[in-house]
Amino acid sequence: MEAPPADVLAWVESSLGSGVSDVARMAGGIDAHTFRLALADGSTVVLRMTEPGHHEDIEYLAQVLDLLAPTPVPAPCRLVHAAALGDGRVPVMVQSLLEGDPTIPAEPDDAWLSAHVTTILRMQELPVAPWMHDRAAVRWEDLPDVSVEELGAGDRLLLDLLRERGPAAPLTPVFGHDDFWVGNTLRDGDRVVGVVDWGHAGVVSAARDVTYCAVDSSLCYGLDVGDRLLDSFARRRSVDAEELLVWTARSVLSSRYFPEWLAGWNGLGVPVRHEEAAGRRTELLERTLARLG
Repeated sequence: MEAPPADVLAWVESSLGSGVSDVARMAGGIDAHTFRLALADGSTVVLRMTEPGHHEDIEYLAQVLDLLAPTPVPAPCRLVHAAALGDGRVPVMVQSLLEGDPTIPAEPDDAWLSAHVTTILRMQELPVAPWMHDRAAVRWEDLPDVSVEELGAGDRLLLDLLRERGPAAPLTPVFGHDDFWVGNTLRDGDRVVGVVDWGHAGVVSAARDVTYCAVDSSLCYGLDVGDRLLDSFARRRSVDAEELLVWTARSVLSSRYFPEWLAGWNGLGVPVRHEEAAGRRTELLERTLARLG
């Protein structure tokens, strides 16, 4: 979709009380189209339209963004939303524009990694609530749906171990993003000044966001970077070793989709090649299996 439909733009203008003077498609996003809208009053906002055929609970996303609005977590502010708009009856939301650099550094330093840990800990300071989705439970409940035929020997063994140990592992329930990786953040130098894509946020393990980000960083940059991120987290928050291990393993299993992530890393400024990422994943998988025993 190169531009929003006219009826959607009309809704934006009516809802915000200002005309749209310019539209620019924004990069990124798998489940939704995003557009930068310049308004006649001089402000700029972001229009998010869910892809046809993709399920997105826009009312839930609105609750999450409203929860985050008064907190130190740098999330976009919800301006207006609709559950089914236009001829396509798709969920739409208008959000504030987060200012920041969407690229990621080619050589990540400890200050930048520490800023991601700070962001994770700020999320975990928010109280969990009954209305939040239980994302931790979902991550174990979907394991039976994994097709064993598509897995190599190492991933099959990892899947068996996760089915056995995952649900029984200690759980420290906190509020979290559940899809937290460096590409879902914006930066100003070494500072994280924005976090996007909150549709999966909810109740997670205290180990979920940091281990998911560490596994992604390990494949993008190298295992030492993922280890540095985890070390930074461990210095500031104590989480049961088994909880950290099983959530690392859960993220390693998900990382089998890394070929789909290459375009994201490359587009954000790190030209990692398939062979590099594949070698790093093999090393990470073998190390995780050894630690699981």
